[in-house]
Amino acid sequence: MGIIYQQRAAEYKTLCYQTYNIGMFKVNEAFSSIGNLQVIKPCSTSTVI
Repeated sequence: MGIIYQQRAAEYKTLCYQTYNIGMFKVNEAFSSIGNLQVIKPCSTSTVI
């Protein structure tokens, strides 16, 4: 039952995008403290429906 929820739930997909974006924000924040570097642009959450 849990696997089917993960495969079909829009909420689960949205949480995955949010978690990824927060992680990338933290990585970019850490690198920006070293200098003016930006590693990867975060995904757009507007594409998630």
